[in-house]
Amino acid sequence: MKKLLIISLFAAASLFAAEKEVNLTVKGMTCQMCAASVKDALMKTEGVKDAKIYLKDGKAIVKTEKDIDVNALNAKLKSHGYSAEMAK
Repeated sequence: MKKLLIISLFAAASLFAAEKEVNLTVKGMTCQMCAASVKDALMKTEGVKDAKIYLKDGKAIVKTEKDIDVNALNAKLKSHGYSAEMAK
């Protein structure tokens, strides 16, 4: 029983350890509909698990399953009229 519990905990920890977070500066957002469009575009990008959009700050925090190429995120946003780069 203890072995099963330890293996389960290790597997769960491995899943969470693989999650990455990318902080982006997003250009082109001017309203709440823009923020919704940016979130929708990011969520449709392969590997993205969650995206939080901060319209006032022009930022997006993207949680991914693994390392993700920021260029892929930017390309997806460009197809919707926005652009992004790594936040400084």
